[in-house]
Amino acid sequence: MIAKEKVVPVDINIGEGFKTLLITGPNTGGKTVILKTVGLFALMAQSGLHVPAAQGTKLAVYDQIFADIGDEQSIEQSLSTFSSHIENIINILKCATSRSLILLDELGAGTDPAEGAALAKGILLYFYNLDATVIATTHYSELKVFVNNHEGMENASVEFDIQTLSPTYKLLMGIPGKSNALAIAERLGMPGGIITKARELQNKSDGRIDDLVEDLVKKQKEAAEHYESIRVMKADAENYLARARSSQEDAEKRKKEILQKAREEALFVITKAKQQADAFHRELKKLRDEQDVLESLGRVQEFREDLKNEQAGLIKDKYRDSVSGETVTADALRPGMELGIKSLGQRGILIDYNSENKEAQLQVGAIKIKTALADLVLPPGEPESKQVASRPYIKLQTEKSRTMPPEINLRGLTLAESIDKVEKYLDDCLLAGMDRVSLIHGKGTGKLRRGLHAYLETVKAVKDFRLGEEGEGDSGVTIVYLNK
Repeated sequence: MIAKEKVVPVDINIGEGFKTLLITGPNTGGKTVILKTVGLFALMAQSGLHVPAAQGTKLAVYDQIFADIGDEQSIEQSLSTFSSHIENIINILKCATSRSLILLDELGAGTDPAEGAALAKGILLYFYNLDATVIATTHYSELKVFVNNHEGMENASVEFDIQTLSPTYKLLMGIPGKSNALAIAERLGMPGGIITKARELQNKSDGRIDDLVEDLVKKQKEAAEHYESIRVMKADAENYLARARSSQEDAEKRKKEILQKAREEALFVITKAKQQADAFHRELKKLRDEQDVLESLGRVQEFREDLKNEQAGLIKDKYRDSVSGETVTADALRPGMELGIKSLGQRGILIDYNSENKEAQLQVGAIKIKTALADLVLPPGEPESKQVASRPYIKLQTEKSRTMPPEINLRGLTLAESIDKVEKYLDDCLLAGMDRVSLIHGKGTGKLRRGLHAYLETVKAVKDFRLGEEGEGDSGVTIVYLNK
């Protein structure tokens, strides 16, 4: 197979504006190959086969395809070259229609050039009037002029390089060709004297026609080169324009993508911020509600403290002069014994005594107080041991210690209900002498836990508190340490 780089494509056009095409040019230039290519492609297309042609190729559909190509001379049949051609053409004349394709090689050859040229004109004119599609090849210069003078007919030629004296196998539409017989003979080695003499004997009119053709070919070649240059420049410009448009489209697309992404990110940020703001608003509302409760509870606690202080003042005023007795020594102090408190004018139960700072801790009703040893007296009239046994309060304290649970369950209660319950529970625990209790509030939203912690901060009897650890209930329990 011939390499792709060496194959010369044939670009041929017929059927639009003209239906008769006359191809001229030198021997070995490719005229017959063009006829065979056209006929073969037409048959392949009408047989449903793929045609090895460029994209955009168009082929007509013919009712019949006729070809007179080659030398059919035969001694047995007494046929010369001319006779064989004439018999084929006669058969074509009988069968051809306006929808036929007719391929004629070396039309009018094999006889007297003048008569052969005249006969070729008549045959072309017949098919022209029949409106059949005809492609013919010839070496007759007269036929070139004849075709040129008839509308609906067109000349073409196979290119011949004068510099190298070799064919290029390119088909030149619209330009008649030269046979270049003398140039080819000279190239093949014909003696120079014969070539010179032949040029002198050549018909002057034929020489002028050939010169004209040669000039046309030269100008056509220059035009073709100029056209090719323009085509390349146009292709480059189109490619540049396409790249510019593509770049612009890419830039626009990228711009839209960036803007869309920015909008989406902005929307996400705004949405997230709104969600956080809503959450903060709800949290602040909860805190505000809790704060209102805590403030109310704080005011109640202050009111209770005021009442206790008023009560203590009243009791002090009432019993200021009623407490008397012997001074108590540190050695005589025993936990649980009843002592008089001179500064308060009432009695209390001894809980603990600190010998270092000589300070005693007593339970006076629901209140624990600390006072100096010098402020204490032993109530008169009863022995020390009897005093302890005679006080039902001591028995009450013991019963509380036995019955008070170390924990209280607040789950399911509101903050206000929980604080009321915790307040009474802590008073009972203090009375029972307990120093550590547990508040079970659950985990949930944490609202109850936070409210209880805020409340515990205001209770003076609470020494410290913390969340439960593993095994103690974790964050669902608060451990409270009480002052003794």
